[in-house]
Amino acid sequence: MSRTFAPITIAELKKKIEEKFTDKDGGISHQLITQKLGKDIKVKFDFENFEYNGSSFGPKTLLGYKSLDSGLTFLGMVAGGEWEHPVYFLLYWSGKAIRGYVPTEGNPWNTTTNQAYGNDEVADLKNAKKRWPELYKDATEVEGSDFEFDTQAIRNDIKTRILPLASKKDIGCRINELTFYGTGDEAYKLFQQACSFCYNLVGLGSTDCAETVYKMAEEMATESKKYWDKENPEIECEDIAKGHFG
Repeated sequence: MSRTFAPITIAELKKKIEEKFTDKDGGISHQLITQKLGKDIKVKFDFENFEYNGSSFGPKTLLGYKSLDSGLTFLGMVAGGEWEHPVYFLLYWSGKAIRGYVPTEGNPWNTTTNQAYGNDEVADLKNAKKRWPELYKDATEVEGSDFEFDTQAIRNDIKTRILPLASKKDIGCRINELTFYGTGDEAYKLFQQACSFCYNLVGLGSTDCAETVYKMAEEMATESKKYWDKENPEIECEDIAKGHFG
């Protein structure tokens, strides 16, 4: 499922992160990150080596405070024990809270055990063969040091999974562009309810649900046009709703 982000400047994000995750020495506390964002950062790895600026072992162009052309501003970090391949992860602003995310593509970690590579030789080899069959099809063992970051793949993963938060105005414009052909019947009332519900969901930040409801309303409008053109403005909106929500 996709995540959403809200626009924020690097200075604003830095302030929010420092307010929540700064330790007594003035640095970013990995203990506070794992304590507060454990549900987001589900991959297990050690923080023996932990960097977010000037690292010599991570995807350098994605470390520190960065902004992508999608509009996402984030703090990119990397961590891992001496025996592990380090794991890249990031913090960003959702519009309501700081969230964490661990990319999958281009970011080597065991997607079966949800651990950094280097913690289970047998499981790591099996997972490496699954993720990169051409590279590891003949391998008999792997170590944490055998893997490399693919910066472009990580960047693409982030842009695909963390999407801009739709505004009320944007989705409101799309809703207003919909035309339901036929008035005064139960179908039209259901169409109006769908549009209103969609708008409210966006306001609550539930963009995935809002898009589902919008598509339902859009289908109702499209089908109503077909029926209207046949001089029979009757449409079973309830059937359309069931098709989207069961």
